[in-house]
Amino acid sequence: MSTGPRDPYDPVEPRPEDETIVDETRVRTTPEGDQVVDRTEVRRRRRRDQLWPWLLALLLLVLVGIGLAWYFTREETKPVPDVTGATQEQALARLQEEGFKVAVERGNSQAPEGTVFEQDPAAGVDADEGSTVTVSVSEGPATAAVPDVVGRSEAEARSALDDAGFEVNGVQVFSPQREGTVVAQNPPGGQDAQVGSTVRINVSKGTGTTTVPNVTGLSEDDAKQQLSDANLQANVVEVPSQEAAGTVIAQNPTAGAQLQEGSTVRLNVARGIESPPTGTTETTPTETTPTTTG
Repeated sequence: MSTGPRDPYDPVEPRPEDETIVDETRVRTTPEGDQVVDRTEVRRRRRRDQLWPWLLALLLLVLVGIGLAWYFTREETKPVPDVTGATQEQALARLQEEGFKVAVERGNSQAPEGTVFEQDPAAGVDADEGSTVTVSVSEGPATAAVPDVVGRSEAEARSALDDAGFEVNGVQVFSPQREGTVVAQNPPGGQDAQVGSTVRINVSKGTGTTTVPNVTGLSEDDAKQQLSDANLQANVVEVPSQEAAGTVIAQNPTAGAQLQEGSTVRLNVARGIESPPTGTTETTPTETTPTTTG
């Protein structure tokens, strides 16, 4: 038997931390009939190596329970069908047929009235069966009163119409009103129209009148140039005349008249005297007086 210090890891000698002390009590009867209680202190070795299998089994049971709970409580998912463009009734029927609940919202849209123009979730998105799909049903385009812009400047009119949500088509027209002033509009002010539609405004570009210049006696080309400078057009008509060919011998309207720009002035231009054809002799007829005898 070794007299040196004991190896704390000797498998024969248990370590103190691996032991537990248990008091064992026994009752015995003596020959005389008396009962005696014997108490004995017993050291028992802990069985740590037998604990981990139970812990592993418990962990497995917990994992199995979680898996079963997920399996029996999980929800089926499926793609949300596309119902945009369908009527409200068609959309409700299709979504409910696929196992979804439906919430309906209404709003203004360019889509035909009563049709779905938006949905959430979007078409093709996977969603839980029994979840809610929100559909937006069109009430038609929004309308607004057209501002009255007659009498305003073009810039002011455009700003007012743009703020009200309308597009603007400006057309320049002749008018006695000051240039740049709106003289008419369509639709008229105060009338309801679809937001985003176009409002036409007629904008004055002034009277557009000009004075007819005097071109009589000028050549055709010079007369046309002067009329063009006055924003007028020429209508040339050739006429026989003793004047040199190509000379303007008359005009209508006459010089000094007021015309709308772009109007037409008639010019009578001399064709010149026609010469007889070469190689022919002009014959002058003579009058013959019959002779009478008595």
